[in-house]
Parts: sequence; structure tokens; C-alpha cells
Amino acid sequence: MLGKNITVIGGSGGMSQVFGRYFRQHGFKHTFFARNENKLIVIAEHMKVEYELDLKKSVENADIFMNL
Repeated sequence: MLGKNITVIGGSGGMSQVFGRYFRQHGFKHTFFARNENKLIVIAEHMKVEYELDLKKSVENADIFMNL
């Protein structure tokens, strides 16, 4: 069985917010990663999710990752 840690790569776009809400409703702990640091921070703070600026670190503990 998969764990409930997910990393969303491309976390600064609109789809990350849609999937972020979905996974939160289903009990997932999620981390966003994106190349655009400014957008990433704004979205992550708005969604109240963790974010990571280093791709390798963002997926280290992920059971699932989604590339948007």
C-alpha cells in the first residue's frame, strides 16, 4: 500500500491548486516544487502546504510524485 506523502512538481500553476485541494481532502501530506521560486512561495503559502526549492529534496520522502 502506498503512503500518503506526495510531491507535486510544477507546483506554481493553477492545476497544482486543484490537485492540492483534492489530495488534502483525502488526507495526503504534500510538498510543492517549482522552478519559479516567487510563484511557488505565494501558492504554497496560500494553500498552506510545504514547498521545496530543491528537486532532489522534494522527492526524497515522497510515496507518489505528480509532474504537472
